[in-house]
Amino acid sequence: MSLANLAVIIGGIIALGFRIFLLEYCLRSTLKFERHFLSRLLVYYTFLAMVADLQSVVLNLIVVCAAPMMLIMIVVYDIPFFVRVKKGLPVLPNESCRELSLNSLPLPTKIWLYLERLTLHTPMVIFGTIFYVQGLKGVVFLGIHQWQYFIAMLFVFVPFILFDQRILEKRDWPEGFWLMFGGVCWAIGFYLHFFVFYF
Repeated sequence: MSLANLAVIIGGIIALGFRIFLLEYCLRSTLKFERHFLSRLLVYYTFLAMVADLQSVVLNLIVVCAAPMMLIMIVVYDIPFFVRVKKGLPVLPNESCRELSLNSLPLPTKIWLYLERLTLHTPMVIFGTIFYVQGLKGVVFLGIHQWQYFIAMLFVFVPFILFDQRILEKRDWPEGFWLMFGGVCWAIGFYLHFFVFYF
């Protein structure tokens, strides 16, 4: 094992532990139900892929399939998050589901929230981009099997249905419906790419 491989594995362990620490300890009472939104579940798979030295077809598939959508999430959610923070506008849910401004939070909590947002969608985009540049069908997923693809999709959709309250409790409905609909269309598109069309 090379130093580069070891660095990826150790980096994955540290990043995974840090994300769990952020969501389940530091920001548990701040993010509340948002802790189990789909993006926050998917980033765990990204760091698990690193722990597997980027050799797991199933985990790599999740990263690759999620990366384009996560790039959109950076534009739609992350950039506005920091803009709203700078302007002192509400960015978080409170107990009554009205939004809460970061200005009312202590400084350590603000720092944890900044770090949480910076490590949310960006890692999936970075690793996804690396895989895309290498070439998906010709290099990264050479010899991919359908069962690997379906397991990867199960790893995405089952936690989404079971833990994300936008689906589980129809919170902020119909956002959950559109996320599910878009995810299914996305999954079908990648299936066609890998197993039907030759491009």
